Amino acid sequence: SVRTCSCNTIPTVKHGGGNLMLWGCFLANGPGNLITVNSTMKKEQYMKILNNNIRQSAEKLGLGNQWTF
Repeated sequence: SVRTCSCNTIPTVKHGGGNLMLWGCFLANGPGNLITVNSTMKKEQYMKILNNNIRQSAEKLGLGNQWTF
């Protein structure tokens, strides 16, 4: 049997499930925005997330207009 060292484990408490959906992007310069998606994503919500976050992420990472999507 495999023994685990208690110094390498963290006790957890589970509370009946749930889920969390995130949208994120990463660029050559690092990670971009990370957005919580509150419901089933449809194309309108996806387009809104792209419009609001791709350019903003590129600007925060100093890419200016030197990026392509």
